[in-house]
Amino acid sequence: MLTFNYKYLLMLAVVITVVIWMIIMGWSGTDIGWNTTTASKLWTALGVTVSIPLPLFTSWAWKLPIFQRWLVLVPYVQGTWKGVCQPNWVDPVTGKQTPPVEIYLVIRQTLLTLSCTAFTEESSSVSLTSSFCIDEAQGQRGLSYTYRNRPEPSIRGRSPLHEGTAVLSIIGTPVRQLNGEYWTNRQSIGGLSFEFLTERLAESFVEAKSFHCGPAVGHETVSAHSTSIGG
Repeated sequence: MLTFNYKYLLMLAVVITVVIWMIIMGWSGTDIGWNTTTASKLWTALGVTVSIPLPLFTSWAWKLPIFQRWLVLVPYVQGTWKGVCQPNWVDPVTGKQTPPVEIYLVIRQTLLTLSCTAFTEESSSVSLTSSFCIDEAQGQRGLSYTYRNRPEPSIRGRSPLHEGTAVLSIIGTPVRQLNGEYWTNRQSIGGLSFEFLTERLAESFVEAKSFHCGPAVGHETVSAHSTSIGG
C-alpha cells in the first residue's frame, strides 16, 4: 500500500519551493516578475527543495506526529518491544497448555520499508514479507507479515523449522496496541502481548533482554497474537 499521500507531498513540495524562491528573490533584490532571471532562481529553489527538505523528510521528519495520517499514511512503530507469547498447544499426555514464553519483537521501519524480527530464548524468526493494511474510510489499520521461525538446533526434535503469518490490528495514534492473530504451517496458533522498550534495535534475545534491565525509552505499547516466536 501507499505509505504517504503523493498529492499532499507534491503540494508541500510546491509550497516549500515557492517559499525558498521568494527568499532567494528577496536576498538578490530581484523584482517579482516572469523573466529569465526569475525563472533561473525558481529552478535554483526547486533544486534546493529536492536536495535538502525532501531528503530530510523521507529520512527523518516523516516520523513526526504532525505528519501522521494526512501526509504519512502508516504509523511509526520502529523499536524493540518486550512481550509474552502464549501458544495454544496442549500437551496430549499431561493435558496442560504450553506456559507463556518471554519474547522480544524488533521492528525496523523506514518510510518505504518494514521488517519484523522476534526472539525467544529458544528460537528466532525473521519476516519474509511485511506490510501495513490501512483503510481509514473503514476505520481499519493493520499490520501483516509472514515469517520463518528458526529454533535452536538442540530443540529441533520437538520444534522444527516452520513458517507462519501474523495479522494484527493497530490501535491508537500514536500506536498503543496491536491486537490480532497468527497461524503457522504446523497447525499452531497463539497469543502475544508487547510493551515498548526502546528505539534501539536488538539483534539477539540476550541483547533485547539487557534493554529490559534499564528504563523504557520511547513511544508506545503493543499487543498482538502469535506462535512460538511471534508472528
